[in-house]
Amino acid sequence: MGLTTKEISSSSFNDMISSVDRRSEYVENRAGANVRLNNFLTPYTLDDKSSILNAPCGYSNGVYPSLRPVQTFGPELIDLTQGTAEQPSQWSNITTNSVNFLTGAAGTRYFNINSTQGTLISGKKYSLTLEISNYSGSDTLGLSTQGNVSINARFDTNATHSEVFTSNGQSLRIFGRATNSATITLSVKEVIDADFDFTRGSAATRVTKDGLIKNVQILSGELVQNGDFEQIGSELITNGDFATDLSGWTPTGTNATNTITWEQGGARIISTDANISLSQYNVLTVGKAYKLTCDVNVTTGGIGLDGAILVGGSTVNLVNGFNEIYFVANSTTLKIKRVISVSNCLLDNVSVKEVGQNWDIGSDWQILDGKLKYNSSSSNSSSLQDFNFTSGKKYKIEFEISDFTTDYRFDLYTGFSFIQSAIITSQTSFSYIFEGDGGIYLRFRGLERGTGFSVDNVSVIEITDDTDIPRIDYTDGTGHLLLEPQSTNTATYSNDFTQGDIFNSSGNPGVDAGVLTSQQAISPDGTNNAWLLKDDNSGGNGQPNLRFYNTTVTSNDFNTVSIFAKKALTNDFIVLRSTGFDTSGNGDSYFNISNGTLGTTDSDHTVKIEDYGNGWYRCSITFKTTTDTTGAVRIYLSVTDGSVSVPLDGTNGVYLYGLQCEASAAQNYATSYIPTSGSTVTRNADVCNNAGSSDLISSTEGVLYVEVAALTSINNFQSISLSDGTNQNNIRFILGNVLNRASFQVKVGNTSQVFKNIDTTDITDFNKIAFKYKENDFAAWLNGVEVATDTSGTVPTVNQLSFTNGGAFNNFEGKVKSVAVFKEALTDEELAKITSTTQQEVFYEMRDRMLQIDADYYEFGDYTTRLKKLF
Repeated sequence: MGLTTKEISSSSFNDMISSVDRRSEYVENRAGANVRLNNFLTPYTLDDKSSILNAPCGYSNGVYPSLRPVQTFGPELIDLTQGTAEQPSQWSNITTNSVNFLTGAAGTRYFNINSTQGTLISGKKYSLTLEISNYSGSDTLGLSTQGNVSINARFDTNATHSEVFTSNGQSLRIFGRATNSATITLSVKEVIDADFDFTRGSAATRVTKDGLIKNVQILSGELVQNGDFEQIGSELITNGDFATDLSGWTPTGTNATNTITWEQGGARIISTDANISLSQYNVLTVGKAYKLTCDVNVTTGGIGLDGAILVGGSTVNLVNGFNEIYFVANSTTLKIKRVISVSNCLLDNVSVKEVGQNWDIGSDWQILDGKLKYNSSSSNSSSLQDFNFTSGKKYKIEFEISDFTTDYRFDLYTGFSFIQSAIITSQTSFSYIFEGDGGIYLRFRGLERGTGFSVDNVSVIEITDDTDIPRIDYTDGTGHLLLEPQSTNTATYSNDFTQGDIFNSSGNPGVDAGVLTSQQAISPDGTNNAWLLKDDNSGGNGQPNLRFYNTTVTSNDFNTVSIFAKKALTNDFIVLRSTGFDTSGNGDSYFNISNGTLGTTDSDHTVKIEDYGNGWYRCSITFKTTTDTTGAVRIYLSVTDGSVSVPLDGTNGVYLYGLQCEASAAQNYATSYIPTSGSTVTRNADVCNNAGSSDLISSTEGVLYVEVAALTSINNFQSISLSDGTNQNNIRFILGNVLNRASFQVKVGNTSQVFKNIDTTDITDFNKIAFKYKENDFAAWLNGVEVATDTSGTVPTVNQLSFTNGGAFNNFEGKVKSVAVFKEALTDEELAKITSTTQQEVFYEMRDRMLQIDADYYEFGDYTTRLKKLF
C-alpha cells in the first residue's frame, strides 16, 4: 500500500495539541496522540470528519480532555434583567449582564440562563466570569447555585473570578449584605468540548514512559542529576600509560628534561628541585571533583599533586603502590611534582576522571566511595546543585546520611528557604515535602558539630496531593488511558519480605533454607529496593522458599496473588504455590523468568506472566476457595520446569519486588501495583464520564469508534456509550462475559433495537472497532473487516459520550488509546481504513517506543517527508 503525496497542514495537529496544552495541568504522550490524529485527519484516511476525537495527551485533576473539538464557547447566556429578587429596592441599574447592589439591606437576585431555557442544564459545562467593581462595605458579596451548591464564591473587595463548572441543574443567584455595595458583572457561556469528568479519589500507580512504576501523584521524573554520586566521567589524561614516550605531558623545573625521563613502564622522576613537575594543562575545572588512580614505585622521597586539594585543604601525596584518590581541583592543570626531599619515583597508569558531576563541591566536602562526604567540625561550607524550584509547585526530597560517629548537624536549602536545620543524633533517612519558592539551587551545608558525615541517594521529584488524576500508562510501551476497578492490596507490607519466612519444604528452617537480602537490585520503580532470595550454599539439594503463612483469602471470590520477579543467578524459574486452601486453591505454577513464558501450571489457577522491562516479570495466580480460606503462599526457586528441588551451591536466586493480594467477586486478574507499608491500601475505581453534547453527536446517523484493550479475556459488560445520560437510550460498545467477545447494542426507550457480537482473537490486545448506526443500517467493523450487519432498527436521541452504559453502571475497565465519534455514517472504505493498521502507523508506533527508551532510529523514504511535515 503506497502513501499519498497529499498532506494535511500540521497546524491541524498543532491546534488540537495546543488546545489540550492550554486546558490541561499536565501534558505528555504527544507523539502517541499524533499517531492517533494521523490515523483520522489525513486525506489518506478521513480528513476532518470526526466530531469528537480522544487520545491520551493531557490531563488535570478531575478532567481528561479530548483532542477534538478544540475548546470553544457558546453564546452569552446571561440576562440579569430576568428573574426575581429579594429586597428588589436594593437592586438598580439592571442591564443584561450587569447590576448594582446598594447599601442598606441584604438582598439576593435569582436568575436563570436566558429565561426561556429555565435553569442551567444538569450535566452541561459552563464557563463563568464574575467581576466585582466599585466595592464598598465590610461584608461579603457572592455568587452561588441554589440548593446543591456547585458554585460558591464570596468577595469582600474588587475582584474578578473565573471558573468552568458542571451544572447540577439549579438556577444561579447573586447575593449581597446590608453593609456593602458594588457593581456586579456576570458572564456565563456553555463550554463546547468533549472533555471528560474524571474521579478516583485515591492514589494510584502507573507505568511511566520511562518504564517505571510510579504513583500518579508523582508529576516528574528524577530532577536531581547524579544524586547517588556514582557518575564517572570520561578519561581526561592523554598517554596516562606512558606507552611509548612522554607525549601529552609537559616536564617543568630545573633541568626537567633530564630529571624526568621515559622508560619502559612509566615516567621516572629524579630530582632535588622542589619545583620539578610533570603536567597536563587545561584538563581540570576549578571546584570540580575528580578521581585519580595511578601506580607509583618509590625508591626515595615522594611525589604528589599540585592544583588539587583534599577535604580540609590538605596536600595530596601519592603513596608507594596503587593510588586511588578523590580530590577537588583548585587549578585547571594537573601537576604531579616532587614533594618529599630527594625524589626517585616511577609513575605509571595515570587516570583522572570527573566524579560528582552537576554538583559544585565546597571546601571540606569531597566525593568519596560514591557519596558526598563532609569532614569538618568547624566550618560552614556548602555543596550545591543548580535547580529551579518553581514557585507554587510541590516537591518531595529524599536523601540518606551515613558515616557519622557522633551527633551531627547540617542545613538543607532550596535556594531561598530552609528545609531542615537541626542537630541529628541517629536518623539516617530523610524525606521532606515542601512548596517551591523560585529558588535556584539545592544546597547542603555542613555545620560546626560532630566529625563529619556523608550524603547519598539524593532525590527530588515534583508531586501533587490531587487524587482525581487520570492515568496515562505505558505498560505495553505506548501511552493509553488506564481505567481499573476498585481493588485492595491486603498484603500489608508489599515490599518487606521479612514479613514472610524462609523455610524448607518440610516447613522448618535449616539445611534447605534460603537467604533473603534487601536492596540488591533496581526494582521496577527505579530505586534500589529489590530483594534477593537465593539458596544458602550449604551443599546437596533442597527446596528453599519464601513462605507467607496464615494467608487469609475471601470465600467464593477470585483471589489473585502477584509478585514481580527477575532472574538473578542461574535458575530460570520461580514457582508460586498455594497450600492449605480448598483443593481448587492449591497447586504449583511455574514461571520462566528468563524468557517470560509459562511453564507447568496448576489447572485450578488462572496464571499470567507480564513483561515489565529490564528483565522484570510480574507473575500472578488466581484461584477460588470456599471453606478453607486460610493457608500459605510460597515462592520457590526452580531450575527446571516441574521441580522445586535446586542445588544448594549458591548459584540459584531471584530478585523480588511488590507482593500484592487482591480479592474480588468478578476480577480474576492482578491490577496495577498498590504499595503498602503496614496496612491494607485501597485504590478506588477510575470513573470517566460526561463528554460531548448534542452539537457533537448525531441522533440520526454516525459512527462510534474505539481502540481499546480489555484487562481480562472474560469481562462483565463494561461499556463505552453514546446516550441521553441514561441506559434507556444508548448506542453501546460492550466487553462481554464470553471469552474474547465484544458486542454492540442499540436501545430506544429501553427496548433493544440491535445487538451484535464481535469475537476477537484476543480481547486483551488493542483492537480497533467501529460501529456504524443509521436507521435500518447498522454495521460493526473489527481490525479492517466488517464482522456484523443489521438492517432493522431505529436510532435513539443521544447527546453524551461516557465510559459507562449511559447511566451509572458498567463503568469501562480497560486500556484506551482512542475513542472517536462521527456525525455521519461512514462508507465501507472509510470504516475499513480507520479500523486497519497502516504502514505509517506501525512506523510511528515503533519510532515512539524507540524515543521513549532513547534508542537510535533512522528515517527513510516517504516516511522521512511525512515525519518532517507532521512533527
